[in-house]
Amino acid sequence: MSRARANIEQAKVRHTTPVERQEQLLAAFGAAVTDGSTGPLAALLSDDIQLAADGGGKVPTVPRVLHGEAEVIGFIAESLREYWADYQWITLDINGGRGIVLRKDGVTTAAVSFAYDEAGRTTNIYIMRNPDKLSRVGETAIHWASDAAPGLNRKLRILLPSSRWHRPRLVEQSGVRSDGVEPS
Repeated sequence: MSRARANIEQAKVRHTTPVERQEQLLAAFGAAVTDGSTGPLAALLSDDIQLAADGGGKVPTVPRVLHGEAEVIGFIAESLREYWADYQWITLDINGGRGIVLRKDGVTTAAVSFAYDEAGRTTNIYIMRNPDKLSRVGETAIHWASDAAPGLNRKLRILLPSSRWHRPRLVEQSGVRSDGVEPS
């Protein structure tokens, strides 16, 4: 049975989490990774939070889905802090919601996106590290998103290819083709 049909049969109502709430989560996630401050992030997580990562068998990732606040917060504060604290963080829209692209030495190494419940609590954290899938996040797209003038709200939506845990959504971009190249 298709995922869409299953959602209809379960009478799931799709919702959009307010951008302010998403930005609050991004700030809390960033603080947890860069300085170990996990309290604000923990306050935004649902009780059944899950963290999944996809490395495509090409780069190291978490070998299984992490479940529960203690396990997820522990991984973020310990492992991600050790590896990601000094990376360049670029905030942009990924798969229809606010997310983060991480770069090191000019190379995109990870993309992080989030899912929310109806109350705005974070239910899932998705970490994409598969270099084949990250190749969709082009250099021009990153440059375009990160060089917006102060006060200019540039919208860039990147669609990462599907994996076993994340469903792709329609790409909506403003001024950037799906391959990450600005139109001439």
